[in-house]
Amino acid sequence: MAEEYHRESMLVEWEQVKQRILHTLLASGEDALDFTQESEPSYISDVGPPGRSSLDNIEMAYARQIYIYNEKIVNGHLQPNLVDLCASVAELDDKSISDMWTMVKQMTDVLLTPATDALKNRSSVEVRMEFVRQALAYLEQSYKNYTLVTVFGNLH
Repeated sequence: MAEEYHRESMLVEWEQVKQRILHTLLASGEDALDFTQESEPSYISDVGPPGRSSLDNIEMAYARQIYIYNEKIVNGHLQPNLVDLCASVAELDDKSISDMWTMVKQMTDVLLTPATDALKNRSSVEVRMEFVRQALAYLEQSYKNYTLVTVFGNLH
C-alpha cells in the first residue's frame, strides 16, 4: 500500500515537472515545438565490405579451430579436444603462446569425476593434489627443456 502510494505520488510529481517544462518552452515564444529526430551518423559504412573480417590472421586461425570444433559436435562426431586444436594454432606463431597452451593442456588433463556438487568435488583434497601433481610435472618438464636448450645452445 505504501509503495503504491509512493509510486503514485512520484508519477504526479513527474507530470507536474513535465508540464512546467513544457509551459516554459512554450512561453519562450515558440508556439510549435519541433521534436523531429535528427539523423545520427551511421557506423555501418565504417565496417567494410561484407565477407571481410576485422580479425588478424592469428585470430582467424583460432576462430577456424573453434568453427571446426563446433562443426564436429553438430555433425555428431567424437568431441575433439579444443585445447589440442588451439595448441596446434599456437605452434605456428609464438613460442610463449605455444608454451602457454602446453601448460593449459597439462592442467586440463586432470581427471574429474562427475559429481552432483562440482564445487565440492573440485575443492576436494584428491583433486587439489592432482592439480599440484600436474603442475609439478609441467614445471619439471619445462625446466628440463630449458636446461637442454641452454646446455646445447652453449655448445655451439
